[in-house]
Amino acid sequence: NTITEQIFDIGQPHDTLSKGEGYIKIGPADTSGSGDRPMAVIIPGPPRNSVDLFTFNDSTGRITFDRTLDLGPFPPKAYGVEFSPNGETLFVSMLGDTNANGTQRGASVILRYDLSQRDSTQFVNSRTVIDSTTTRQYGSLQIAPDGRIYVAVQGAGSLGVIENPNGGLLDSLRFNPTGQTLGGRTSQL
Repeated sequence: NTITEQIFDIGQPHDTLSKGEGYIKIGPADTSGSGDRPMAVIIPGPPRNSVDLFTFNDSTGRITFDRTLDLGPFPPKAYGVEFSPNGETLFVSMLGDTNANGTQRGASVILRYDLSQRDSTQFVNSRTVIDSTTTRQYGSLQIAPDGRIYVAVQGAGSLGVIENPNGGLLDSLRFNPTGQTLGGRTSQL
């Protein structure tokens, strides 16, 4: 088979070093059989953080731009991104600002957004703070085969765990900032 290169000029430009630092995640497989999967690209500020949402077809490789969503001002810095197992919720970690000596001076936050909200204002209003802390730095988010989302915590001996990320109500979603021990190892972002 011949592989044909495809170039897509869609979404926001990543025209500064800081805007090139964001994560890219492809969400769960589409159950309709079309091959379409959600895809998110984090674009950290300054001046504002945002996420570009796309549809990625895993059969054809085609990427279709959906929308850009404003995640708020920088700092904190948009860092990690992950989809819930059912693809209906987007989780974003915001990395708290640090002083020159590395100490944390701003809150690090884990946010939850409802992707069914098509209107930009309604999407922003669907924002739920899962956790906010000035003592931990949250980084990468990664879904695992067990359906949980694991959260990197800078310098910690454990990972944070988002339990039941498909939960429809905040009380059915649980977050444990020390939910998974690393067996003597240290987490990085």
